[in-house]
Amino acid sequence: MESPAIADENRSFATILKIMNGAEEPILEFLGSLRDTRRHEVSDFTLQTLLPYADMAEKQFSGLYAGVRTGMAPFLNERLMRATARSSFDIRNLKSERVSLYLDFRREQMASLGPLFNVLITQMMNFMSESMPRPGEHQVLVLLDEFQNLGKLEKVTDMATVLGGHGVPMWFFVQSLKSVDEIYRKESRETLINAARVQIFFGAQETDDLRYVSEQIGETAEFQKDVTRTQASLFDTYYTRSVHNKQIRRPLMRPDEIRTMDRSKVVILPRGENAILATRNFYFADRELSKRAFIALPESANAKHAKPVAATPPLPFQAVQSIVPVGPGYRSGLTQSRLPRGATFAAKVGRAERPPARRRLPGPQNSAGVEAPPVPPAAAARTASTSVDFSGLAARAAATRISPQKEAVIAAILAQAKSFRPQSADAETFDRNLSVVAEALPDVVDD
Repeated sequence: MESPAIADENRSFATILKIMNGAEEPILEFLGSLRDTRRHEVSDFTLQTLLPYADMAEKQFSGLYAGVRTGMAPFLNERLMRATARSSFDIRNLKSERVSLYLDFRREQMASLGPLFNVLITQMMNFMSESMPRPGEHQVLVLLDEFQNLGKLEKVTDMATVLGGHGVPMWFFVQSLKSVDEIYRKESRETLINAARVQIFFGAQETDDLRYVSEQIGETAEFQKDVTRTQASLFDTYYTRSVHNKQIRRPLMRPDEIRTMDRSKVVILPRGENAILATRNFYFADRELSKRAFIALPESANAKHAKPVAATPPLPFQAVQSIVPVGPGYRSGLTQSRLPRGATFAAKVGRAERPPARRRLPGPQNSAGVEAPPVPPAAAARTASTSVDFSGLAARAAATRISPQKEAVIAAILAQAKSFRPQSADAETFDRNLSVVAEALPDVVDD
């Protein structure tokens, strides 16, 4: 890959696999050309490393070649080769430019992306450990969340003890110490702990972890008073009382106290200092951090190369999707579930939609028990200004009253729906939707 004949945009895993698989020429011929035609393209170190393989016997070379192909098998992935064909960042610029690099993948992708992640982290640590920080360079913070799920990273235990002095502090987040022992063994885990400047414990459940934290916090001294009394008897009316004070040692925090520690507390163990029982500063409870949590990311890593972006008003955020129909009249919804047949098609083709059918309420009856004919609107307006028929209103209310069973069912449904109100992000929209449901329930629920 150091050959000047290979362009910078072609220095990728795809080119390595082409050379290894002999896409252009067999691998033995390629190694043999390093002695003649390609001698000026590689360094002396590369030449002295690869030429012995060209002089090997065919059987011996086949065994080594099979091992190399097995190691490169995880990279024989078309999607992986396309993803690594070009890069949007340069590891060499992490110290000189303001770059935030995030590597995120799912747990089931560990088998396919684990080797690539291992190579990237190894290259980054090797480059960062080459030289001390120069003038104008800043520190680079490396955060490895769920460290036990990333697989075994080569030389991470050795580099962790060196990178801190080169301006590259590393933070490892693990669920328990035992999970690290399963991958790196206890000796390597102790190496990481000895190299750590600060240990932070947000809580633990494992017995070994609780005991470890309790021992690291230390002990305290407290006084204990023992009182001994002798009761008086029938023949001896006197009793004795002896008090014995002694100083005992006990853990500053017992394992059970650490296990039941409040979620807002955290134990900090700085190197060479006493343990600290601190309060966690949640970002959403801090005024300054909550502002920084929603700062828009710049388009470019370099502020000097960033293009000015026109200010745009923030988009409205609708936390709860409204169920009130706001679209065309033919959209079906909860309030339009009793549309007459053909109304949706008529609205789509532009025909006039017939009004929805409504229940006809019985009108007031005369003395003979015969229902009075409906009053025209104009006449009703004239009579309304003169007199109000309270008996008719009472009869209409009695005719439209809901049965007690149906009313109990509707009340139970609304009570169940109101129980979800604390979980809603928009209470106003929730109440508006619930009122629509309450109006439609009498027509939907059967007696």
